[in-house]
Amino acid sequence: MRRQDHDPGLRQSPADSAGQWQWVGGIGTGLMIAVGWGYTHLVSANSLQVVQVQGLTFSGPSAKWLMRVLSSPAPAIGFDFGLLPGVFLGSFIGAWIGKDLKLEGFANGDGMPRYIAGAILMGFGSMLAGGCAVGAGITGGAIFALTA
Repeated sequence: MRRQDHDPGLRQSPADSAGQWQWVGGIGTGLMIAVGWGYTHLVSANSLQVVQVQGLTFSGPSAKWLMRVLSSPAPAIGFDFGLLPGVFLGSFIGAWIGKDLKLEGFANGDGMPRYIAGAILMGFGSMLAGGCAVGAGITGGAIFALTA
């Protein structure tokens, strides 16, 4: 197969290690969603206390981390406790090892206040709602839930 037969935007060549790592990262992320469901199911089946079977989500752990900072006593440590620091550290280390670590910004600062305000409102809304539609679709889709 010749290289020009492929879409130039896709990295599918076996010699392209960056493209291989993107595939590994994408497949690994999808598998971790299923592993999360399986792990929490295993814990709930073998626990003497009620344990919620759950998948990966970011808005729930964000709210718990915020409450951990703002309230006393702090919420109990659960399945999703290490998700936020783990994603931050994992992406930092991956970018560092892949020599792609850099700070990026906007060409001009005119739109920055609008983007920051939108991000704050979206994050606050997802924490109030207990999740977002994207997370519900991905996590619910992993178990073929019709309501996702």
